[in-house]
Amino acid sequence: MRENFRIAALDGLRGWAALSVMFNHMAQVLPSIWAAFLNEPHSWLAHLITYTPAHLFWAGGEAVVLFFVLSGYVLSAPFWHGAGQSYPTFLIRRVFRIYPAFLAACVMAHIVAELVVYHPIPETSSWFDAYWHRPSGLTDLVSAALMGYGPHLNLNPALWSLICEMRISVAFPMIIWLMRRIGLWLLPATTVISAICKLAQLHSSLGPAADLWMTTGAQVWLFVLGAELSRRTPLIIETTKSLRPIVCKFVLTFGLFMLIARWITPLPLPVSYFFSGLGAAILIASAVAFQTVAQPLSSTLSQFLGKCSYSLYLFHFPVLAGLAYALTPNLPLWLALALTPPIAVGVARVSLSFIERPFVRYGRFVAGSIDTRLTRSSA
Repeated sequence: MRENFRIAALDGLRGWAALSVMFNHMAQVLPSIWAAFLNEPHSWLAHLITYTPAHLFWAGGEAVVLFFVLSGYVLSAPFWHGAGQSYPTFLIRRVFRIYPAFLAACVMAHIVAELVVYHPIPETSSWFDAYWHRPSGLTDLVSAALMGYGPHLNLNPALWSLICEMRISVAFPMIIWLMRRIGLWLLPATTVISAICKLAQLHSSLGPAADLWMTTGAQVWLFVLGAELSRRTPLIIETTKSLRPIVCKFVLTFGLFMLIARWITPLPLPVSYFFSGLGAAILIASAVAFQTVAQPLSSTLSQFLGKCSYSLYLFHFPVLAGLAYALTPNLPLWLALALTPPIAVGVARVSLSFIERPFVRYGRFVAGSIDTRLTRSSA
């Protein structure tokens, strides 16, 4: 996507969302938090952290919902502004944006899992113990690299969402084509399809491959929601520009409430999942339309996190697990948790400089070369 379509506040929003995913995985390492997450017997402190607005600070699942809506918003913007790309150009640039860092994260997780010695850590939850509990073979790594499905997901819990992202990206120009012809009706249609996929995922005994396809289908409406939001951004800005600050704060608070509705209301899945999607859309609209929201998201810290967000999302778990297994039992687990954020951010910054940016530039070069050839051949 061309730089002039970027909105700084959305980059900042993405950065804080990536940070919440890291905090989510750090919190789930602790048995009491994991028990609260599953609504099993847990301490009052775990309940306070999980089932109150405090959950917002480690709302990892909801942050992923936000990522999907953001993807639909950002990917569709050039199409609405008359700067759409040919399908080969779009796909090539998308592959170079997603895949190199994805592959590097798979390789890093595999190498670190091979280097550290797995051992049960009594202070950790069953969720954490399920990862790296067996040697990671090359078959798992190859399966991960091919964006397949299977035991390789034990390498890194972030992989599934990027597989969904890539699959939907392949079909995204078709989504835009349908939106132009069907209009707003595509959103309720895909919402119904995604609801069916979500219900199948929750209440059916599916194999790993089928489960991931249902998971992918459950996210489609989020991309359509983001694209529809992007198409109507001028209308949103025009409608909200005269709102008073107190109203803007109410809208933002309402969006945050909807985003984490699963944890502060009795709403069941998948109803709360759809509330989260609408909450994510409200947050994005607020970041675009309200200056009081855009300013903190455009700060130096927010922009730094935004630039590193993709790599932070991909690399934080190998850092977390690697530190936990390398430092314990000789050193306390809390030290591994304390060291995870600064080291993960450092690794993300290195990945941004040496993996993400070079491959994004190369993807633009390859896509530009193909566009030039297509133009010449059609002349």
